[in-house]
Amino acid sequence: MQTLEPIVAKASGAEDQSDGIVVSFGAEWHQPLRDQRFKAVIRKRVPKTMKPAWLYFHVNAPVSAICARARVLGVREMKAEDARRRAADLALSAAEVAAYVGADATIGWYELGPVLFPRKEIGISEMSSRMVYFPPQSFFILSRAGKAMLDEMAGFESTTAKKGSKR
Repeated sequence: MQTLEPIVAKASGAEDQSDGIVVSFGAEWHQPLRDQRFKAVIRKRVPKTMKPAWLYFHVNAPVSAICARARVLGVREMKAEDARRRAADLALSAAEVAAYVGADATIGWYELGPVLFPRKEIGISEMSSRMVYFPPQSFFILSRAGKAMLDEMAGFESTTAKKGSKR
């Protein structure tokens, strides 16, 4: 009898990478996310080896779930003072941006398209019953199979390019 390999959410290498990443957010961001109060996200770490097309929002405990996804319109390093000037896009004050950035000269910036919500938020226990999933400390790149599974579980339209398509 053949045993099937479990689906692993996190990509193991370039050959397994999807175009999606999972980014962790504190529970205090759950309502601002639901209210779509921000159109950009800052992070101290952003992907350097790939340009994500999708950002999946993992909201930490007590929510502990994938709560939404958004198209990534751009990801880049931004000067800290530019991020402070665009604090309204982040649903933060300039002082909150400055506190997060600290002494760093630059910060990672994700420009987001509209936020899309799943039929229901996908909790860790549900994800763990269908795949190997551990919430990221910062972010991780989704495997192709992991992204397809998340999209299926959430009821998101599949965003996996078909062979030969011009996406």
